[in-house]
Amino acid sequence: MRASDLARCAAIVSVLLLLGGCGAMQVANNSSEVGNAIASGKAVLISNASTFSPESDASEWVELPGKYRPALTYWIHRSTGKTLVLGAWDSADGRGKVLTDAHFYYVVEPGFYDFAGYVEKTRFGSLNELQTTTGGIKSNVGFVNFSAAPLRTFYTYDAWVPSSYDGSTFDGNTLTHWYAPGYWQERGATRPDEGIFIDMRGLIPNSENGKPNIGSFLVEPGQIVVAPDFKMEFTHSACDKPKEGQWVCPLTSLTLSAPFTDQHLEVQALMRQFRYDANLVAKVGSTFILPGEFFKNFKMEASDYRTAQGQPYGRFRVTQLTMPQTPARPKAGQ
Repeated sequence: MRASDLARCAAIVSVLLLLGGCGAMQVANNSSEVGNAIASGKAVLISNASTFSPESDASEWVELPGKYRPALTYWIHRSTGKTLVLGAWDSADGRGKVLTDAHFYYVVEPGFYDFAGYVEKTRFGSLNELQTTTGGIKSNVGFVNFSAAPLRTFYTYDAWVPSSYDGSTFDGNTLTHWYAPGYWQERGATRPDEGIFIDMRGLIPNSENGKPNIGSFLVEPGQIVVAPDFKMEFTHSACDKPKEGQWVCPLTSLTLSAPFTDQHLEVQALMRQFRYDANLVAKVGSTFILPGEFFKNFKMEASDYRTAQGQPYGRFRVTQLTMPQTPARPKAGQ
């Protein structure tokens, strides 16, 4: 990471702390609860805590290696059909129990969890640039929904810090007061702005034979595992606009990038800092995304995304998803 990126990241962290983001997380040692869960045959899933609220959604300014996952991700348990949401600390939906100052944990049913979509916010792009169609829209992979969302913008400014009293001396005849000189200081703040809400929960999660289309992960009974990180990119064709301020667009391609090396070392190090039971820490492992039906005929490539240890993510890309559009909708009265 360049020095400029580090400085920007430090400024963002300062703003998050000021706004009550990550600084608001209170950490307690939960060794007993985690231990009891795996002893009972449940599984424990660990996920890095993301930000989602308009006050602290700063993930786009600096993307840290190994932490590309969207703010809220949705998974469906293959056997029970129940939805698992992972997980922002400033959203009731997806908030787990605090494990460290950077991670949540979830006591879950063992089994396969199939990817069903995600939501996040972005300040990149413009809704006014989206192309619309008067005809119907179709896709054999799913749809993405766009809408306007409040999203504060971070900016820096120079503030003058006036001179200040710095002490005094008295030599028996003369009292001398000392003052520190004034100076300019760079500061960070946020102001109200508008971004884009991206809702990718319109994906078709399973094929006709019940297999996952995008991807899945597995947790076994008694396991403690770190949920897989990933980055998803997509393209879409012309959109429908069912109402003002909302666009529904058929997906034409998907790219899934994910790590296929262990991701639990950082979590173990933080758990030791918070004095979790050593035997419990030693049991922490990683789970990985298993690419789904959409990617089965495509070879994995190296991605530009990296783990915290600098290893490349594997990338799966599928582009042959375009479907013909249905005829134009009839006008009123026809």
